Amino acid sequence: MSRAQLVARARRQALQPSLRAHGATAPGDTGLFSLTFLAGGGPVRLIAHLRRVKPRRQSARPLKASKPPARDPRQGALF
Repeated sequence: MSRAQLVARARRQALQPSLRAHGATAPGDTGLFSLTFLAGGGPVRLIAHLRRVKPRRQSARPLKASKPPARDPRQGALF
């Protein structure tokens, strides 16, 4: 899941998300990130070690958030 997908999903649930990196890391290195959002009136912080990927080349038009993959009908009972 991309950063844009994660933030968009949390916003749809009115969780006021904030995804931040702690310290500078180079592409390909592992860094410490925290995702903070409000749930039940209090802040919840999730901390993860993530590897940065090499940035894509910039295009002239603005980037659109990618769409999540289509749901598998066999997994309908899980939701």
